[in-house]
Amino acid sequence: MQKIDRQRFLPVSAADLKARGWEACDFVLVTGDAYVDHPSFANGVISRLLQAQGFKVGILSQPDWRDPAAIRALGRPRLAFLVGAGNLDSLLSAYTAHKLPRHDDPYSPGGKSGRRPPRATVVYCNLIRAAYGKVPIVIGGIEASQRRFSHYDYWEDRVRRSILLDAHADLCVFGMGEAPLGEIATRLAAGARPGDLVDIRGTAYVKKDVAYLQTPAFVERFGAPVETLAHEALLPAKGAAPQRVQELADASREVPEYRRSYARAFKLIHDEQDAVRGRPVLQRCGALYVVQMPPALPLATADLDRIYDLPYTRRYHPDYEAQGGVPAWLTTEHSIVTHRGCMASCSFCAIAMHQGRVIQSRSVESIVREAEAIAAAPGFKGYLSDVAGPSANMYASHCEVQRRKGSCLERDCMLPDPCAALKAELDRQVEMLARVRAVKGVKKAFIASGVRYDLLLAPAGKGGAGARYIDNLARHHTSGQLKVAPEHQSAAVLATMKKPAYAKYEAFKEQFAAASAAAGKEQYLVAYFVSSHPGCTMQDQVALALRFKREHWSPEQVQDFIPTPMTAATAMYYSGYDPDTMTPVCTATSMRDKRRQRALLQFTRPELQGRVRKALKAIGRADLIGFGNNALVPPGPESDWEDERPRRRPGAGKGHGPPRRQQGSGRPGFRRRRS
Repeated sequence: MQKIDRQRFLPVSAADLKARGWEACDFVLVTGDAYVDHPSFANGVISRLLQAQGFKVGILSQPDWRDPAAIRALGRPRLAFLVGAGNLDSLLSAYTAHKLPRHDDPYSPGGKSGRRPPRATVVYCNLIRAAYGKVPIVIGGIEASQRRFSHYDYWEDRVRRSILLDAHADLCVFGMGEAPLGEIATRLAAGARPGDLVDIRGTAYVKKDVAYLQTPAFVERFGAPVETLAHEALLPAKGAAPQRVQELADASREVPEYRRSYARAFKLIHDEQDAVRGRPVLQRCGALYVVQMPPALPLATADLDRIYDLPYTRRYHPDYEAQGGVPAWLTTEHSIVTHRGCMASCSFCAIAMHQGRVIQSRSVESIVREAEAIAAAPGFKGYLSDVAGPSANMYASHCEVQRRKGSCLERDCMLPDPCAALKAELDRQVEMLARVRAVKGVKKAFIASGVRYDLLLAPAGKGGAGARYIDNLARHHTSGQLKVAPEHQSAAVLATMKKPAYAKYEAFKEQFAAASAAAGKEQYLVAYFVSSHPGCTMQDQVALALRFKREHWSPEQVQDFIPTPMTAATAMYYSGYDPDTMTPVCTATSMRDKRRQRALLQFTRPELQGRVRKALKAIGRADLIGFGNNALVPPGPESDWEDERPRRRPGAGKGHGPPRRQQGSGRPGFRRRRS
């Protein structure tokens, strides 16, 4: 790889500051990721955006949280510290669905784990407070954004208060933060104090007195505030043992009121996450209030273009070269983001809550400019790995109702069929992709992010735009395999997931196969499935496994559901209720049942068959153990973990400082157990 002069990157050390002649930075960006100056990495985008505004920005990447002095490497910034855990939630990065530590981290040099602490945002902020006292701190990114209110923490199995309180931060920028952060920077530079910044969209903060929210001027600008349930209402009574939501689907079960309250609180917060109709939201925690302003307005195409046209090197910092580079960069080096947002509302996904439901698309010209820059770079072999967004075929889609009145509360844009008001500009995306393919030096431009296939099967698209899109996809933009996400086959499970009917996946599979054959190519769909999602019973998994058996299919892409903060599925998991309807939802909450659900979908793997046998016997389906055509597994020994505890204790980085190094541990914060 061509070596790039470190002067093209922003300062990462005191020596870099000295080389530039800077006495101090205006902003120091503390990030849990390696520093990658690329538009797919938040630390690259935010730092370049502030630089374009004329600010001096330094990057403090993955500071050693065990060493308090590490947070002082760039000194005290003139205006504020900006803190984020990275592109991925630090707990999701650290632990599996079974709460076992992961052994790698693609966002760290060499892919090595242990470079960032769990709950990185809180740990970094507490280190900053210990070092610099009342210096302004602004937190952001997916970890902080999804924890701005009281939230269920899967790894501790309890509801934690707003991250603002644990991090002792002044402001939280939620969602895609370019516009809010730009305004914060401008106003701080003009002399404003963090406590004065109470009227910026896309931010949350903590206040004791919130009477100003009811003043006519404030209500005129943002609407009358609404208050969700207090943090204390979401907790068991003091001294009471937390009660679990058991795997029961009947309405007669006794679910504690505080768990039902969590579902109701989530619903109110969720309904205000719209930039057009959203109002300020309050949540009381003790004597304080967490205040969330309405979401930031969607970026116009010209604004989005400016962000992606910034002078990125598109490389990781040269300091990482000797450490083996940054694995996540390899998958994004030659990728292009075409748009943001997702009109779907999948229960388990944070995209709609984080990026919003309004599709914000770049211009074709901006996308082509990026393709030309990539093609001109040394070492480019002609293949763009991904030209897409959260759902590739939502590029340029729009809805006039959504733009004028906000996203509909009474229906989903995509279910049960795509709404008639949704304008899916499929032909426009086909034209954009053709322009990208025509760039000199580009041999192939693949779509690796996957497509929303039900949008291609809409009645208006039959024999028209949808068919043309599928043909173009098969002919030009599939690298032998195309990712799609049917997730399950059960209508009831898909309803809790807010995913389209399985029949639509089958219809798309048939059309894609025909289009591939017409193009003279042998291509396949890589279908993703989720196990142990709320609403999914063991019987549902058996039915899906039997389908795999009939179709001679052994899926490799099975994801265990992980309850991450501020998603509808997590509200179901913790409360046992669907927040939209307040009807009971059967939920697999024990590690044993989560393991068994996953094993059922991978019943052909010999190492999992003992677990499958146990699962089948437990639900009265021993008839599926045998050698017949209908059997899932042959007879044999049964094996499973009987205890609920993982082999290693999760809990490093409780949020109050660096974890202790325990004797005999392979990583900080973990004690090995004999098993």
